[in-house]
Amino acid sequence: MKYVVAVYELEQCYGGAEEGGWWYTAGTMQYVSREFDDKDKAYAHASRMNRTYEYMVRGCGKKCWSAVYSGGHYDARVYDGEAPKYFPESRPYYE
Repeated sequence: MKYVVAVYELEQCYGGAEEGGWWYTAGTMQYVSREFDDKDKAYAHASRMNRTYEYMVRGCGKKCWSAVYSGGHYDARVYDGEAPKYFPESRPYYE
């Protein structure tokens, strides 16, 4: 089985007015970083990438979860087989 490490640009989306308002995280795939045959190596690679992204965000002082968010926050995720172009695949609903 192959494991794909894909990088997503993150954003906060308004979910609805229930219980005073709620938000959810969504992502748009920017690129596939690498493919691995070993699951542990894929997760280690994604972890290193996420530490680097976090370091970059702290260095420039951007706030990720803001109404005036201008992009630039990324997350590397591991998938079995093929990575989706977006997540979540469908809009979540308040329960």
